[in-house]
Amino acid sequence: MSQNRPEVLSRSVQETDTWLKELADELRVENANQAYGALRAVLHAVRDRLPVDMSAHLAAQFPVMVAGIYYDGWKPAAVPNGIRSSGEFIENVRDRSRGHEELDPAFSIQCVFRLIERKVEPGQIRKLVDQLPEDLRELWPGNPRR
Repeated sequence: MSQNRPEVLSRSVQETDTWLKELADELRVENANQAYGALRAVLHAVRDRLPVDMSAHLAAQFPVMVAGIYYDGWKPAAVPNGIRSSGEFIENVRDRSRGHEELDPAFSIQCVFRLIERKVEPGQIRKLVDQLPEDLRELWPGNPRR
């Protein structure tokens, strides 16, 4: 079946598998479903906090499948949401992690942010962080604004 898949999709499947493997290692979990749950919850929380144009620029840096995860269920007219504190953001990730209650949302955020920092151009990361309220900027490991 994979031989019938367009090359761009095959490459994206491989890249997404790599992202999930790296994230599972960082989260110290064995289950790719847990890594997926953390990735999805954090990406959706970030996506819904950013303005539409910044969100689109960020997603353009992702493999096609990760961009699909990012955009799944997105309502651009409802963003950015009003989350301003790290506590609210962590609770938002917790709410989005249904079915993965075993994951610590604060640790998931740190791990996903480190993954994004490794995969996305530094200039794009700085622009992303600049769009966040000061309290949320502090969630980024190695805050690029420091």
